Amino acid sequence: MKRSLPSPSWSRKRPLKGIKVKIHYFKVEIVGESLGINDPHQIIEDVGWKSLSDLELIEHVYPEDVEFLENLLKINMEAKPLG
Repeated sequence: MKRSLPSPSWSRKRPLKGIKVKIHYFKVEIVGESLGINDPHQIIEDVGWKSLSDLELIEHVYPEDVEFLENLLKINMEAKPLG
């Protein structure tokens, strides 16, 4: 079975150390225990499930994106009440 990623929830282009890069953030749902990452070119830097409190502990390459990520997580938490 072939899996594909959904369209990015948010993308941004910017230079990093003189190189043009494009960053994609994806909103996904956990459907199993495996991350199931297929990265044949080994270009994915990090994959993980992060909570709102985790964002404070991560060293961000783009700290200006933190506010966007916090707001995205807060909106999702309000849309899906626990219990």
